Amino acid sequence: MSSQQGQGGGGGPPPQGPPTVESLNCGDAKQNATLGGEQSAVLASLGELTTLRSRADLGRLAGRGWSFRPNQFTSIEGIGVTVANPEPFLAPGAPNLLFYAPAGGAESATDPRAPDFPYELAGWGYEVPFAPFHFPGFLACVGEGEWHVHERGIDSLDSGRTTIMAPAENVIGGAGGSLADAPPMRPVVGYPHPRTWAVHFWRDPSGVPRSAILDPTSPAPGVDPGEGSNFYFLEEPPTAVLEPGATGLPVALAAGEGQLAKAGGGEYTLKSSGSNNRGASISVIEARLPSGSKRVAQGPTGQDEGWYILDGAMTFEADGQTLPARKGSFVYLPAGVDYSFEVTDGTARAVNAVASPGQNRRSSLKPYVLEPGEGEELTVGGGPYVLKATAADTGGSFSFMEINLNKGREPPPHIHHKEVETFYLLDGEVTFVTGGQVVPARTGGIVQLPIALPHYYSALGDGTVKALLIAVPAGLEDLFRQLDKLGSRPPTAAQALKTGVEPIIPPQPGGG
Repeated sequence: MSSQQGQGGGGGPPPQGPPTVESLNCGDAKQNATLGGEQSAVLASLGELTTLRSRADLGRLAGRGWSFRPNQFTSIEGIGVTVANPEPFLAPGAPNLLFYAPAGGAESATDPRAPDFPYELAGWGYEVPFAPFHFPGFLACVGEGEWHVHERGIDSLDSGRTTIMAPAENVIGGAGGSLADAPPMRPVVGYPHPRTWAVHFWRDPSGVPRSAILDPTSPAPGVDPGEGSNFYFLEEPPTAVLEPGATGLPVALAAGEGQLAKAGGGEYTLKSSGSNNRGASISVIEARLPSGSKRVAQGPTGQDEGWYILDGAMTFEADGQTLPARKGSFVYLPAGVDYSFEVTDGTARAVNAVASPGQNRRSSLKPYVLEPGEGEELTVGGGPYVLKATAADTGGSFSFMEINLNKGREPPPHIHHKEVETFYLLDGEVTFVTGGQVVPARTGGIVQLPIALPHYYSALGDGTVKALLIAVPAGLEDLFRQLDKLGSRPPTAAQALKTGVEPIIPPQPGGG
């Protein structure tokens, strides 16, 4: 336990009503019992994957939702690989971070691209959006001595280390630390992240995990909160607890940013990975493939895929079909189908969406290709929306569409209760506002919005903004079909809610 552990009374019945700062600061006996249950739940959930023996085990973790390695294989104070689960709703025993220590005597533990298996689970953690003067209350007996701040910055792809970019503020912890605050967040290629609340637990043979920042052998009750610190406790403890609700974070990456991997002569950059509270998941990858590069058939895949060609030309072979695809083409490849491809013209660039199979899956799903301009066309906000993949096409897995956003015709603030939305900017600039953050996106950039976060966006400049919109699970096209029929008339709240989208209706002047 952290040396800043609260000293409240232990034992007794749990407090009634919503948690408070005081009720979360439990005494030793109660906290030990609570954290012991936490460790047991995490170990039981992972089973044999408490040890990672190969990249195949990493793949098995990814199949459970642990699909993102923000620090890759870099060792930080004894942590080897950090594996993140983007599940937007957290609960005790279901963390969104796992920390694995590298094999003893590893010679390349600080090389982010040279793994040293086996890795053993060293600990786990929770990370949620930061709110000034409030900390999360969904973990019983985890109080002000355990929650700390993970400072805003960029995790470098080259080193795995974080370049800190603390926001300007009069009091440490007084600002939200969103991605759009000055200074600009783009001097380092990597994964930018806003300021967050974080708690780290470290596996202990006693059955009661310890809480400490980064290093399980050296609790850090007072890490220097100045420039350059990744993690720290606030000088003044929070006075309130965050309201329960969605804890997913928006993801925003500029062109060229993302987690890079090389295979078969090509480069694959993971741009985003997310899931909703029903287990539907999506990863978006940007592929850069030199002329003549190939992917050989490797056996049936377990996930649905969509490929949108940005440049060059590729030919796919799947389920006995030859599917040629040029710039602007879309190729759908259902789960269970073995496929291969070859780059046939110049260097190819493509957006690859990989999604978990849909709940309405049927055996008759087939691969297909749509040429540029092909697909069901709708008019939304005065601009064309071309549907490339719908719920009917993918068995409910994902929807994929080309969209045009016209300045002055954007939708009002709203909430998606079903799908995670991912926008890939083909041309133009958009500003998103979500989760208290202002998130800019330009050509080649990507923004992913978790469910349950109110958001809206504004198209910038004089021209039309062109983008790809990927939604998981599928079905968002039902809303756009409705908007197409309504023309210039906005939908009523009841009409929108039928599609799982809730408009935020502003209060009327003079109203309560």
